[in-house]
Amino acid sequence: MDFFLKIFEISPVSLIHKAQKIAIVLLILLTCQGIMRVIMILNQWMVESKRGPFRYIFARGNKSITINLLTINFIKYFLYFTAFGYILSEIGIDYRAYMASLSIIGVAIGFGSQGLVQDVVTGLFLIFEGQYAVGDMVEISGQTGIVEGITLRTTALRNHLGELLTIPNRNIAVVGNFRNGGLLVCIDVAVTDREAAPAALEKLSFVSREIHRQFAGVVLSEPVTLGAVALETGEVFVRLQTTIWPGQTWVVDQQMVPRIREQFAAGGLTIPADRVVVFHR
Repeated sequence: MDFFLKIFEISPVSLIHKAQKIAIVLLILLTCQGIMRVIMILNQWMVESKRGPFRYIFARGNKSITINLLTINFIKYFLYFTAFGYILSEIGIDYRAYMASLSIIGVAIGFGSQGLVQDVVTGLFLIFEGQYAVGDMVEISGQTGIVEGITLRTTALRNHLGELLTIPNRNIAVVGNFRNGGLLVCIDVAVTDREAAPAALEKLSFVSREIHRQFAGVVLSEPVTLGAVALETGEVFVRLQTTIWPGQTWVVDQQMVPRIREQFAAGGLTIPADRVVVFHR
């Protein structure tokens, strides 16, 4: 040991001092990690709490969850930022000088981080204006999916393929929010008269159950039959309604409508003028 100390010209006192500093740095990191873990556990308890005031706060739904995630994200940045300052102090850089230099560093990197600033500012406006929240079905930058997370920099969407898409907030120009949780589809099938409606509704129910079971990843809600719709012209329709992933209308055009025609034909039911009307809202 003395041989190595002489080679590297390190005194035992200096070695102990350096070891102490390393131990303090590790302690700061572990403390920071421990505090963050405790915060996450408490936060999870608050979100899932069934008693006390928290159940009323988080009962408000997606917006409360979104603001909660944003707050946790901000606390994490602040905590690690502060820990980094203390670590600098331990390795010989004055903490106060570090804080004072932030303004200079900010000016220096400001020109190179304009995109980051745009991300943060845009994200704050998106959240507090209530344009969308975690759990909403939205269309952003040509991508459609369910919002899984919002941070100070990005928005994460999960599409119908299960793919997680991360979009920088500064790229969000137009937001489409599907308030019904998807694209609401109505299918009106013409029948000869009201007497034929019960049998037609039974066929619609059968087709809808099979389609929902086969394409559960695209058909978001179990289709329901809404009864007969009589027009002033004398025409009578039976109506089927369901919710599908936006942009996935093929499941209606290529699967649901052809099967409805097949089932009606198999059951001896006539569709006057082959009138099967599909509309979205």
